[in-house]
Amino acid sequence: MDHVILCNGKYAVEPYFLEEDNLHIYSVEELCYYLYKNAFLLREDFFSEELLSWMDKELELTEWVKQLKLLKGKEEEFLSCMEYLFLKTGYYDEADVKHVRAVLKDSNHLSVAERKKIRADMYCKKQKYAKAVAEYEQLLKADALHARPLCLTVWK
Repeated sequence: MDHVILCNGKYAVEPYFLEEDNLHIYSVEELCYYLYKNAFLLREDFFSEELLSWMDKELELTEWVKQLKLLKGKEEEFLSCMEYLFLKTGYYDEADVKHVRAVLKDSNHLSVAERKKIRADMYCKKQKYAKAVAEYEQLLKADALHARPLCLTVWK
């Protein structure tokens, strides 16, 4: 992560590994930060049983996990779960939730490949070139399997 994150809750002994970003999460506040910064890239199934189990075991957020499980399977599951965490932790407020809701609405029409390209472009802008190259390579491999080509920007 690029910034300092103030964590008031429990800090996990065993982190949750986000394979997509090769990132370890140690607290619910770090999870909220990640969600806020990457909401438009994440899929509806982000709040998996594995994540909820980790939150219960490592962060001892049993009551929160019960509530998140109740939100699963409902309309706008991802947004509802994210909103619950934001407000419960106090890490983000109603204005932030409104912003994320707008971002998700604006990016709802994008395909997975288009979202990944945006992520790769963001890595380039942040000068994280190895991550950008890995994303672009994944896109090119996936593109070879599909008939419709995806336009990739070449950065100089």
